[in-house]
Amino acid sequence: MGQRTASDDAGGAEGLANDPSLTPEEIDHKALRVLNSFAIELMKIPSKAELAWYVAREVVARLGFSDCVVYYTQPDGKNLRQMAALGDVKNPRLTEIINPLIIPFGRGVTGSVAQTGEAELINDLLADPRYIPDVIPARSEICVPIKIGDRVLGVIDSEDSARDHYSDWHLEQLETVAAMMAARINLLEKDRSRELAQQLRHSESRFRDFTETATDWVWETDADHTFRFVSGSLALGANTGLNASELLGQNCRVLGAKRMHRDREADLLHQLETHEDFKQIRYSLTQPDGSPRIMRISGKPLFDSKGAFKGYRGTGVDVTEQELTHERLTTLYRVFDSLPEPIAVFDNNDCISFTNVAFKEMHAEAPHTIRHGIPFHDHVRALANCGYITDVEGDLNDWVTETVERHRNPDGIFEFHREGQGWFQANEKKLPNGYQVLLLTRIDGLKEVERDLIAAREAADAANVAKSEFLANMSHEIRTPMNGIIGLTELLRRHLSEPELVHKAETIAQSGNALLRIIDDILDFSKIEARMLDIEWHPCRFAPTLRQLAEVYHPLASDKGLSLSLDVAPGIAPVVSLDEGRLRQILSNLLSNAIKFTPSESAGRRGAIQISASRNADGQLQVDVIDNGIGISPEAAAKVFDPFSQAESNTTRRFGGTGLGLSISRNLAELMGGGLTHIPRDIGSQFRVVLPYEPLSDDTAPDPTLPEITQFSALPTAEPLTPKANADTPPAGEARILVVEDNQINLMVISKQLETLGHSAILASDGKRGLELWQAGQFDLVLTDCHMPEMDGYDLSREIRRIEQETGREPCQIIAITANALKSEESKCLDAGMDSFLAKPVRLNQLRDVLHSCTNGEASEN
Repeated sequence: MGQRTASDDAGGAEGLANDPSLTPEEIDHKALRVLNSFAIELMKIPSKAELAWYVAREVVARLGFSDCVVYYTQPDGKNLRQMAALGDVKNPRLTEIINPLIIPFGRGVTGSVAQTGEAELINDLLADPRYIPDVIPARSEICVPIKIGDRVLGVIDSEDSARDHYSDWHLEQLETVAAMMAARINLLEKDRSRELAQQLRHSESRFRDFTETATDWVWETDADHTFRFVSGSLALGANTGLNASELLGQNCRVLGAKRMHRDREADLLHQLETHEDFKQIRYSLTQPDGSPRIMRISGKPLFDSKGAFKGYRGTGVDVTEQELTHERLTTLYRVFDSLPEPIAVFDNNDCISFTNVAFKEMHAEAPHTIRHGIPFHDHVRALANCGYITDVEGDLNDWVTETVERHRNPDGIFEFHREGQGWFQANEKKLPNGYQVLLLTRIDGLKEVERDLIAAREAADAANVAKSEFLANMSHEIRTPMNGIIGLTELLRRHLSEPELVHKAETIAQSGNALLRIIDDILDFSKIEARMLDIEWHPCRFAPTLRQLAEVYHPLASDKGLSLSLDVAPGIAPVVSLDEGRLRQILSNLLSNAIKFTPSESAGRRGAIQISASRNADGQLQVDVIDNGIGISPEAAAKVFDPFSQAESNTTRRFGGTGLGLSISRNLAELMGGGLTHIPRDIGSQFRVVLPYEPLSDDTAPDPTLPEITQFSALPTAEPLTPKANADTPPAGEARILVVEDNQINLMVISKQLETLGHSAILASDGKRGLELWQAGQFDLVLTDCHMPEMDGYDLSREIRRIEQETGREPCQIIAITANALKSEESKCLDAGMDSFLAKPVRLNQLRDVLHSCTNGEASEN
């Protein structure tokens, strides 16, 4: 016959005893087959836990019991622990796994069976006083012990809600299952015993390995305190002066007496005599090389089962490195504590790990803010809450956030102030191990110096402002009478015909112009010193600008018998971005010096001056002014650009000037992004101006109006001025002009200049009177001084513009005439509504240009 599997028998096993279609013999036969199959499968179960579940499942599924609960005896031998519980699959409530349950021996039917070791079958639980009602009431119960000999290993229990449900057949089947379980558990326990023995042997081997290789060493003594076991540890060897074999047989009292301090020896002996535990007993020894070695030992007394003392067992450890490290750290901490600078160390969790004495003293009034382990964020917040932080601008929470972020990403030094303690400079440094050091340095002294420097700077700035105001005022005061001198001289020359008188008048004009140049130089130098001089970039026709400049200086060169030439190399765009006015100022200064210091003839050579323009190797504009004059010695060249300095000590007496021209020119060139240098020459002088080249046109063809080299010495000289009978022809139409000026001399000069140009004017001596006259008449042009009593020129201009806007009156041109030649004055005039700006002294040609623009309906800026 073929062998049947458990699944083959399961289908007919359910309710074997209650199946009316089977005879008792058939029931027994089928049950026997189930149990045989059950025994075979059961022997394959690898653990007691799985065995419990297998039995519960098979008893219900294959033997037809209503439910089955398996209990195992606890290690204490006094309690049962439920290991598996399974109910009839026909009753959903019974299929749920019951929570683990502990039943003491003797409690209820199950506990009684465990206590007596005898199986019980009860068909009326309600009549049994041991019955303990459950969530699901039961009437019948069968309970069988699982035993090996007299030892109860557990209990198999089954209950049913019907009375008289179980029979002796059920009891017999369940006892058979219990016997098979006991046999399997016995085998499992034997296997477990062999496994434990093997584990014990492995543990002993592992322990030996550990003791042999550990840095600690293990020892054991007998009742006489003689070493009977010492591990051959790496901690003991030639480097320690101790050896495991040398210690065996020695008395630990003798060892302690040789190597311990007397007080510590007495303590150890007392502990040994009283059989007390001892921990971390320290002793030292000297190695063969003379270096110290420090050990610490701990021990525990051993007693037998009767309480008799058997000896000590303990460990020892070499703590030399730890103690030396501790000593070094202690020394380092003492060094930190001796420093006057507060120091704090934060660990890699950003919590305070160490603070020196100075840091503690700094926070003496709030020690809770620097306690060990406090995070930096809480430290800063606590300081803020205590009122320590006094230099916060804005929201305090934002300050805390910014401070924490700066601390987590240190990028330099920062300063802060603490109430009652002064100023500190903080320097933070991250260490490779993630720690961070904070060093605070008191900088009250530096702050005091800083305050002094700021005060000195403010005083210097105030002095510069005062100087600038003084120079502006002086310029105004000097230019006002100079306007009368130069203006009247210019008019006087037109009325003179006698050559000697004309020459004297021209001498007066030249002297006035020289004085104006000195004033302009001083003003420019003052503005450069005060960093108030601005550069204005705008389109500049480069070659024509140089030609015009050369034409201006040609008469001066010609008067001295000098030749003047201009050479503009090809490759320069016709229009470039430059401050044309400053370029003219630089080159005018260089040309004036060249003419001044170049004689008409020297050593048989005629005096010559050359202007050469090109682009250098770096692509920059380069303008050279070269002469063959007296030249500059190497000693003088070293200081030629210093302010108030001239080439030789007698230069001022021989040629005049302030010594500011070259200094101003170099500063202007540098402000424009370039430079001015002196090029040494064997004969004469050469100065080179270098400026950025920013073309505003791609066309770099030569200017057809400008030859490659232009000689100005052959140009016709200016015609001499003639008396008034040959004066300028008046404009085609006479302009209606209002002149407002509080200085009577200047008022007279301007009126005479207008008269010379063929115009008459209405005159007003202050702004208030000028406004009344303007309202009463119709004027094309208003010439007004800026600084006047009652109503100045700015207010007059604003008032005129206001009335024009409100009444719809046709706007007139307003031209400022002022002795203040600063650039800021021009901007102030334009902001007040004026159309243009003329600096005193006003020349006839300037005035003529203004009148021409007025009569032609154009505005002009001069």
